[in-house]
Amino acid sequence: METDFEGAAFARLPDRFDLVFEKATMHRPHEYQKRIACGERNQLSDDWMLKGNTCSSMLIGAPTGFGKTSAVVLAWLWNRAMKRRNDWPRRLVYCLPMRTLVEQTVANSKQWVERLKLSKSVSIHKLMGGEDPGEWDTNVEQDTILVGTQEMLISRALNRGYGMSPYRWPMHFGLLNNDCLWVMDEVQLMGSGLWTSAQLDWMRNDRFKSLKPCSTWWMSATISRNFLETLDRKNATLDKPKCMQLQAQDKAHELFQARRPCDLWKPSRKTKRQKGKEAASDKLKEFIRELSDAVIAEHITGSLSLVVCNTVGIAQQLFQQIEAAVADTDAGYSGVVLLTSRFRASDRKESQDRLFEFELRRKQALKDDSISVPGLICVCTQVIEVGVDISARRLWSEIAPWSSTVQRLGRLNRDGYLNEDAKGFFWESPSGSDQSKQFIGPYEAKAVKLGRELTKELVNLYASDSVGSAKEAIARLSRNEQTEAKIESALTASPAHYPRAIDVHGLFSTEPDVFGGYTDVSPFIRTQDKNADATVFWRDWESDNRLLRRGTLNGPPFSADEGCAVPVGKLSEFLKGKGAWIWNDKLEAWEPIQDVRPGMLVLLRRTDGGYSREFGWTGNEVDKLSVQLPPGEPYERFTDDAFCESRVWVALGDHLNDTEQEAERIVQALNLNDDFGSAVIRASSEHDIGKSLTPW
Repeated sequence: METDFEGAAFARLPDRFDLVFEKATMHRPHEYQKRIACGERNQLSDDWMLKGNTCSSMLIGAPTGFGKTSAVVLAWLWNRAMKRRNDWPRRLVYCLPMRTLVEQTVANSKQWVERLKLSKSVSIHKLMGGEDPGEWDTNVEQDTILVGTQEMLISRALNRGYGMSPYRWPMHFGLLNNDCLWVMDEVQLMGSGLWTSAQLDWMRNDRFKSLKPCSTWWMSATISRNFLETLDRKNATLDKPKCMQLQAQDKAHELFQARRPCDLWKPSRKTKRQKGKEAASDKLKEFIRELSDAVIAEHITGSLSLVVCNTVGIAQQLFQQIEAAVADTDAGYSGVVLLTSRFRASDRKESQDRLFEFELRRKQALKDDSISVPGLICVCTQVIEVGVDISARRLWSEIAPWSSTVQRLGRLNRDGYLNEDAKGFFWESPSGSDQSKQFIGPYEAKAVKLGRELTKELVNLYASDSVGSAKEAIARLSRNEQTEAKIESALTASPAHYPRAIDVHGLFSTEPDVFGGYTDVSPFIRTQDKNADATVFWRDWESDNRLLRRGTLNGPPFSADEGCAVPVGKLSEFLKGKGAWIWNDKLEAWEPIQDVRPGMLVLLRRTDGGYSREFGWTGNEVDKLSVQLPPGEPYERFTDDAFCESRVWVALGDHLNDTEQEAERIVQALNLNDDFGSAVIRASSEHDIGKSLTPW
């Protein structure tokens, strides 16, 4: 029987988290999702009508497919927005390691908020390079969901916000270190940002204690605690964050019983050993050709074959080879799609929509035999590892670190309906087996080496014995002490830069140094700065390196759909001998630059190339967009403040009185204590009093 969520029944939703969850997501919650929102089960009742859980820092471990995002967002919405609990922070800060996850999380959150009729009381904002986040920082008393990448969010928490005016750094610094519930999702991909989040959590609750409570939740299917054991946290008196894991009652049968048998794949044709770049290139081409043939041969009509590569370059070559091979066939394909993080948003959305459309039809076909589902091959990078709800019949994964391997396996037979037919294959590209490298794609070589060893043990387990579910297979690996030690080592967060108290104290100053620059916080945000992204877009104009001033800009303003994320290392290589421009708000012009930093919005000349609509960012000069738009302004300038502009002059006394009244309203809305609230009101009432002096 369907639940009636209208009228009087809807008014009672704040009393029942399970009904709130069902209203928002259209399905019942798992037990662990209830525990996050409500605390432990009420033994006297089965309806979860508890007052709600406490909002303290904790770790959340749940396998892929068990709805961690819906668990935390709806727990916050229920406790904060519906039950109006002041002990839950008014801002939910959802921090993600990849741009592709931000779009999906924002879309889901908006849908849940709309279904719960909370759109008027809860605002949702996206913080991502090249995107306009909206005026969230001027409505400090409103319940707000902020979803963004770790570059954009952690840099703001460190008072060095990427991609924003330095004048606003202190605003975001104060707002993101007060009255917030930080959610660090897919922590295994965060690098040094994970360690920084642990340090910031310590500072907010101990060293530089925040005025309003500020907690952190860390989430992953492969979670470890070692990043919480920094020297500062060990010396502090803080309670250790609890760890919430799934229990027996959480186990959904189909998900936990899903089988994911796997094997190793190697090319059958051996190439002669030759030296030199041309020989290596020929070897890779031959490898790509044979792997492409194997993927096509194993593909089953009406199903999804998922091919996950460690690098964008390998994914692009493999996609090109497979697409060419299946173009003239009639084997039930709806096509081949390429999905990486190196596309413009508009181009990436086309591939995502094709993938999600296939998955929707596949689920519909499970209930209706009359629905036909043409097959699809998706070639991708690690963007598919997290946050993408798809279920493949065939998985082809490049050897990767163990945490990534577990995530990728979570996309094979994800919903548990393909147990007898699902199969995974692990492969290694010629460049990926080079033991002399420090990094293999975005991963440390030693992490890939350990992942290779554990993957082989998993494959051997499937080959030597009859293994049931994937969960059972992982559990059996852990029974061996040596293997268990390897798994623990593989899931342990690698040591990385993290800020001490003295570092953050120094960041309180937002003045440029003697060289005109600012403290570089990128080592605290990404382990490898070269992998951090800048956002680029292309326009067309005369070939010169002059300033592109505001009066001469006749093109449309920058649109987020035309922005492409590019690692700063790759972009710096591409820009040798070419020009790049960033917007200088003081000069009101696009200004030539030499040094590219993470988070920058960078204008490139279309004729310099670097991008293909089919393959995304290539860095090749021959790949040029056909659209020929002249430069425009990037977005609304910092000095264009509609809230402060007026057609008439306002007397200084009137302005100070207005500001004082607004401060009183905000202080009351935030329930600030008498001393602090009085100080805020006093400062507001006198903030511009210096303008009464003669020089003004």
